[in-house]
Amino acid sequence: MIYLTVYVDDIVIAAKPADIETVVRQLSARFEVKDLGRVKHLLGMEINFQPGVILCLSQTAYIERMAARFRMEHAKMVRSPQMHNERMPPIDTDKTQVNDESLPYREIVGSLQYLVACTRPDMASVVRCLGKYNGAYTRANFTMAKRAIRYLLGTKNYGLVYRPADTSPLLTAFADADHAMCADTSRSNTGFVLQLNGCAWMWKSKQQSRVTTNTCASELVAACDCVDNLIWARQLLAELHVKTETSTVHCDNQSALHVIANRGNSKKVQRFAKEARMIAEFVDEGAVEMKYVSTADNVADIFTKALGPQRFEYLRDRLNLEDVVSVWSNVHERMD
Repeated sequence: MIYLTVYVDDIVIAAKPADIETVVRQLSARFEVKDLGRVKHLLGMEINFQPGVILCLSQTAYIERMAARFRMEHAKMVRSPQMHNERMPPIDTDKTQVNDESLPYREIVGSLQYLVACTRPDMASVVRCLGKYNGAYTRANFTMAKRAIRYLLGTKNYGLVYRPADTSPLLTAFADADHAMCADTSRSNTGFVLQLNGCAWMWKSKQQSRVTTNTCASELVAACDCVDNLIWARQLLAELHVKTETSTVHCDNQSALHVIANRGNSKKVQRFAKEARMIAEFVDEGAVEMKYVSTADNVADIFTKALGPQRFEYLRDRLNLEDVVSVWSNVHERMD
């Protein structure tokens, strides 16, 4: 089996060494190709890979360049990107107080968003919050954005760490919602993470597209979004000939689980019966299993609200975000 990933003119080939040589030779016969050997840097990411042992994805250099660009390389570090229970204020409607062009607010948010898209799921919630003000940011919002960079300075070596498992591939998920937290719209926040053998593989932190009148409904919307992406991920793995067992989706709301089990037959959440029935269908097919998890152990909590340092660091560890420099050093010591 040979896998090729292509981004514009960058190609990564995953296959046995002999097959890789064949592909490179065939491509070189038709195009001008520069073989850079084993991938170490790709699209702003640093890749450390020891076959059969470990794979690390990080963006240390990107973070250092970003901090220097915004003149924050010597800023005081903090342990979390947001303060505990930090509330996001309503969007300021006073046009004289917003969008100060001397503040590189949008540039910071855009730079942070790329980190979230690649290797830093721990930044997803704060970037969602900051993105809300792209059209009307204030100096207070700019201070919040700078705090995110201060957090990154202390964790610039952190990245995703993947280790092989002795069992067959197991795709699981955690879903969560924070009810009616938007001061402008009363919409809830959705957060979820898909994990492959316990390692974060896909994640999302977003504001829901419609208002829910109770916590159960907001949790149903979040669970539905999570399951929808989970099914896509299972189909992707199937295309790659990776067989997976039934995927467990963890939810910390008993009412939502009850509604799903009863196929949305509840007056409390009539508007969201379709979400419950969609999930129930995948449960019946054996693709998904819904399971209760306590709020304390719900990893998706990190995607829906501002957490204090201790809680934040605990959930960050559950995402398999580690100090890549330290991890990679330990791998080499064991191999030596």
